[in-house]
Amino acid sequence: MKKDRRKRSSRRERELIRTILDNIPAMVTFFDASGKVRYVNRSFEQKTGWSRDLLREQDMVMLCYPDSTIREEALSFMLSAKPGWKTFPLQAADESIIHSSWSNVRLSDGSYVGIGIDMTKEIMMEKRVRSLAIRLSKTAEMVQQNIASVIHDRIVQSLVSMKLSLEGLRREDYMPESAMSRLEDMLNTLDDVVQETRALSHELCPPALAYMRIDEVLRWLSERLSEQYGFSITIEIDGHFTQLDSEKKFFIYMAVRELIHNISKHADATRVVLAVHADSKGITVTVQDDGKGFDQAVLENLSFREGGFGLLHIKMRLEQYGGELSIQSSPGEETSITIKIPVTEGSNHSHP
Repeated sequence: MKKDRRKRSSRRERELIRTILDNIPAMVTFFDASGKVRYVNRSFEQKTGWSRDLLREQDMVMLCYPDSTIREEALSFMLSAKPGWKTFPLQAADESIIHSSWSNVRLSDGSYVGIGIDMTKEIMMEKRVRSLAIRLSKTAEMVQQNIASVIHDRIVQSLVSMKLSLEGLRREDYMPESAMSRLEDMLNTLDDVVQETRALSHELCPPALAYMRIDEVLRWLSERLSEQYGFSITIEIDGHFTQLDSEKKFFIYMAVRELIHNISKHADATRVVLAVHADSKGITVTVQDDGKGFDQAVLENLSFREGGFGLLHIKMRLEQYGGELSIQSSPGEETSITIKIPVTEGSNHSHP
């Protein structure tokens, strides 16, 4: 009697577990110590199109990850059973890609259970947000350059013309002394306005950026920022430089300016080294400071949607160009940030 009750209880438990597994929206797999998948739930079948019947004949890991590099990485993560989640591009039966995030747990008998969540919609949405943000950023940069051009070519020139006219009045003999004094005050004020307006134009986009090579631009920028922030900036230039297209050149200018601005705000640095190298593959810029460093783990919590021209913005723009961003830092140590941007054929020409 007791034996029958235990059997019925055991069947109910198995039925309960199977019912739960087959009705939860998450994908669930069971696999052994070799990575061989022994069970998949209904959600896995529905999302991937791979049926349980294939388990008897096919290697499910091989089907889901036909690329050997991704397969090895996925299998290693499965068998490590490390805490946390990791996203992999899983190939469905119809050859579409499912971006699924997985977490794995090792059971007492040496087997494993994997829990997966389909993140495809979220990842595609994030890609669209990034793409839109980059387009908006490019538009903002174009507007910024246009505003700088208008300020420099029209407003500053108009102010200079006004100043010259007023200086002409100063040479007139009929000007009373009181009027001459006010005229001098006006000229001094106008001279300040011209200087501040010209500085604003240069802050937005240096007029010389259009015809200077990137090494010349960065040399000019380092001198200006060293004076502005009060610490030493040493620039090291190596290689044969070409004339970049205006978009990439403005991006590098903005990126380096932002990196040095961040050093002035957060690093407590006294010295910065700006190394610029050019070769046939592209341009590499390294910004190194002797400040207090930072924990790179905090970068994982940053959101691109927070805006600004920060590290994530720089990283994503570089990815669009086929470049890369690398960071070496830790608390209490020097920080080194490197930007690599390729120079594609046809987008540049040799400087005479």
